[in-house]
Parts: sequence; structure tokens; C-alpha cells
Amino acid sequence: MKITNGTKIVRSKNQEHSYLDEEIVMMNIENGNYYNFNQVGTRVWELIEETPLTVEELANIIITEFAVEKDRCISDIIKFADYIKEQGLLEVSPNYSN
Repeated sequence: MKITNGTKIVRSKNQEHSYLDEEIVMMNIENGNYYNFNQVGTRVWELIEETPLTVEELANIIITEFAVEKDRCISDIIKFADYIKEQGLLEVSPNYSN
């Protein structure tokens, strides 16, 4: 499924994470790989903890907290979401997508 600005995303349950210097470090339980996110990636991760949010909803929050234009923010969130989805860290459901 292609992630768009209307796609709702939420964390996968197959991961463990912790904070290191205000950024997320995590491990995918299924494949044993480790990941770390920058400050913006960490904030997106925090926002999708339990409640699925659309990419656009995430961008609307991120642009109030970081100096970034909305179109760039949406594009970056989609790239980030695509990557962490491929790594098994993100769930996207047809029930969540517009």
C-alpha cells in the first residue's frame, strides 16, 4: 500500500525502544535490527504511539514545532514512514487509509 498524506499510520507492536540523548533508539524484535531516529523522527514516533494519525495530521503538528514548510514536511514524513514500514516498525491498514 502506497503511503499518502491521507494514510493513517501507527507503531508496530514488534519493537522495543528507548531514549538516548532525546532521540529514539529501537530494536525490531522480529529481525533484531537496531535503528535510531533524529529529533523530528523521534517526535513522529511519539505522536503515533497508540493512536493512528494521518501523514497530514502529523505534518500539521510537526510544522508548529519545527521550522519546516508543510509540503516538505509531508514529503519527509512519507519517506520516513515508507522506510520504517519496510523495517517492520510501522503498521498501515487499509482501514486507516483514505
